[in-house]
Amino acid sequence: MSIIRTGREPRSKLRTRNPTANELFVYDNTSKSKLCLFCDEASHSSINCAYGRSLPIEKRKSILIKRGSCFRCIKPGHVSSLCRARLKCTNCGKRHLDIMCYGEKKRSDNEKPESKEVTENTTLANNSCSREVYLQTLIAYIKENNLKHFIRVIIDMGSQRSYISKFTARKMKLKGLGEECVNHGLFGGIEHAETHQRYLINLSNVDGSYNFELDVLDEKKICASLPKMNDAHCLNQLKDMLAINERSCLYEKNPGEIHLLIGADYAGKLLTGHIKHLSGSLVAVQTLLGWTVMGKSDIINTNKNCSLLVLSLHVNNAKISDLWNLDSLGIKEDSAKRTKTETQELALEHFRETVSRDSTGRYKVNLPWLDGHPPLHDNKELAQKRLKNTVKSLKSKNRLNEYQEVFNQWENEGIIEQINPDKVNPESLGIHYLPHRAVFKDNSTTKVRPVFDRSAKTRNSVSINECIEKGPNLIEMIPAILNRFRWGEIGVISDIKQAFLQIALNESDRDVLRFMWWKDGDPQNTVTYRHCRVVFGISCSPFLLAAVLNHVLDQVEKPLRSLAVKLKDS
Repeated sequence: MSIIRTGREPRSKLRTRNPTANELFVYDNTSKSKLCLFCDEASHSSINCAYGRSLPIEKRKSILIKRGSCFRCIKPGHVSSLCRARLKCTNCGKRHLDIMCYGEKKRSDNEKPESKEVTENTTLANNSCSREVYLQTLIAYIKENNLKHFIRVIIDMGSQRSYISKFTARKMKLKGLGEECVNHGLFGGIEHAETHQRYLINLSNVDGSYNFELDVLDEKKICASLPKMNDAHCLNQLKDMLAINERSCLYEKNPGEIHLLIGADYAGKLLTGHIKHLSGSLVAVQTLLGWTVMGKSDIINTNKNCSLLVLSLHVNNAKISDLWNLDSLGIKEDSAKRTKTETQELALEHFRETVSRDSTGRYKVNLPWLDGHPPLHDNKELAQKRLKNTVKSLKSKNRLNEYQEVFNQWENEGIIEQINPDKVNPESLGIHYLPHRAVFKDNSTTKVRPVFDRSAKTRNSVSINECIEKGPNLIEMIPAILNRFRWGEIGVISDIKQAFLQIALNESDRDVLRFMWWKDGDPQNTVTYRHCRVVFGISCSPFLLAAVLNHVLDQVEKPLRSLAVKLKDS
């Protein structure tokens, strides 16, 4: 009897090495079949290669010939005449992939080419060779909700908090601990508040010998992709100290992405104190998560693209208006470097110097303009387009007359005034038109009211709210007011009717608050108004109202001073 053995022989147990956390020494063992045909990258497929699409079609065909690939499906092993793939190009409808299309998709008259804004801050330099600079990056192991992933980490001692990318938070299905508002500032400039989701994550080195928990905030993008080390001499110096990590990391678009930033709140506890000086200015620093390398390499970077930019950890939406905020251009003063408190104090001081009363006893104020603000465009064309949509909507709802009656009432009360659009007051600080729309509340005493878009702006321009200082918050917190309200047995509540509209604007600021209206919905009967009172919705309006109320109470005569103090604190 003979015994026939079926199936495969059991594999011998593979001997594995314990990789370290040092991401800088990862090598790519991706098989060639998974690399892009056009750029030899593994981070995307050939059909989605941006570099390939940028090449002329003849150059793409030349690359495919060298690879032995089909012109239709770009797969190797056959020619296009023998290709059986069922394909349909979305541009021309013929049988090939989009990336191999000879022609471009025709745009309709109304379709505009898509524009993309750069979202990485770059510093231009002269076109010269530079040396590679490495930041402290490594690979760590994140474990949560029975999910485990390797991610690239950067250690940044200049950050007070630690951050995780929103992409990683979604992938790991992290549960938020709540929201936290953080003021961000760069190079001593103006701070801006941003709300982040908080998470508690578990992080360890790659062999699991050390792990700890850290509290992080989410961020859409932590920084630009950072290069891996390619200094062969340094790699040779560290080969005895470190094993090469061959595992792949979690990434969204390319493997160079950073998805966790460990700030000064946790970085200190990770340092072991062991460092190793390498060639040039490079230094290897040991942490509990593994070794990191930082400094300038001896290798000359001849890559033209890299030599022309310096990556910054700060990521922001690049806009033309941002250029006006650069002191180096000489366009504006050094006001951008003032702290928030200083700018608010200047707004309060400006109010005290300009507040006055007219012949009827009404208080008049000026808008608190930012020093050296960008030029404010008239916005007239945008306002006209929005007015057309507003009138069309009102006609469809049969409420045009109701909306127009509000403007008639305002004009009778002196809240707005009709003007000649071609006539400009010599004292005016500029001309700016506000788009407006109708808001209906049938269950309210004011069933319809116009709402003015103070943030409206055209491309490469700024809105009026971006040119005005918001001013300090002079309104007390609600919990303190409620506690005082409960002291007595009887509570008294009062309200100022149309409070913002009780405060007049000086002549110099009225032309920047213009708006248009079509009487009876007729575009041939266009009238131009301008606001004579403080407009609800302008960023400084709450500050101006509170400042006027405090000013009134501060001017009260001595017999009623105690009552004024109580009202001021209520």
